Amino acid sequence: MTAYLALTQNVADLEKYVDEYVPPVLQLFEKYGIEILAAQFGASAIEGNANCVIVLRAESEDVFRNLYNDPDYEAPKALRHSITSNPNLLVAPEFAPRR
Repeated sequence: MTAYLALTQNVADLEKYVDEYVPPVLQLFEKYGIEILAAQFGASAIEGNANCVIVLRAESEDVFRNLYNDPDYEAPKALRHSITSNPNLLVAPEFAPRR
């Protein structure tokens, strides 16, 4: 079942994030067939205090878990953790209304 991932966070070093984190992560997204639906740096929060939001779509929740645990994501993940704060990383299946 299709799944979605939402990441909100505060990015402290936008240049490093864009130049060093994004390129290897985009390669991983391609590897796993992950589609970017929304991405905004400098987002304005209605509630909370994140300044970055990313929404992704994949074939299943397992795709996101596999990417997160991929050895090729270890270095980018460590970099993201070092230059961001207040992360919220949520995965949910596509909404299917009850009938």
